[in-house]
Amino acid sequence: MRKFEMFIIGLFLGWAATIIFLNGLGFLEREDLGFTKQHEPTFDDLLDAICQVESGGRADAVGDGGAAVGAYQIHQIYVDDVNRIMRIWSDKYQSYIDNGRLTKAVPVQIDNEDVYQFSYEDRRNEQKSRAMTSIYLNHYGTAERLGYEPTFEDYARIHNGGLYGWKKQSTEKYWLKVKERLKCVKR
Repeated sequence: MRKFEMFIIGLFLGWAATIIFLNGLGFLEREDLGFTKQHEPTFDDLLDAICQVESGGRADAVGDGGAAVGAYQIHQIYVDDVNRIMRIWSDKYQSYIDNGRLTKAVPVQIDNEDVYQFSYEDRRNEQKSRAMTSIYLNHYGTAERLGYEPTFEDYARIHNGGLYGWKKQSTEKYWLKVKERLKCVKR
């Protein structure tokens, strides 16, 4: 019986040494082999999760009877609000630079293109709709507005329910869907 126990211990130690060795080489983190490390979700992961929940990642998706368009299911009023936010940011930036005189808006860089304002058609462009979502969430999801550091739940619920979405009961189920997608985050 003693030899059998030693054999099992040796087998286990050999297996553990192999895992440690392969991990040290980075072999167990290679995405091309399907091995990845799980990590804490980032804001980009949250945007990915929102995109998947909203449209399954489809830039051509249309919902809410035609009112919500694109991968992030953005309404026209959302685009209008993002453009207004960009003007506010421009005012602040230019006030600092030009002593209060607004000369031009501050652009968002998307695919090496300066974007000063978004069109309704931009909702169908995945990069531009992602940028709009990021601008919207970073504007309304602040500690000053919420009274505490915003969480991914707050951001998701704001996207779904508007600037006060973080406290609307109607956005709770939406958050659970996004949260479920975030559990799958691996890199």
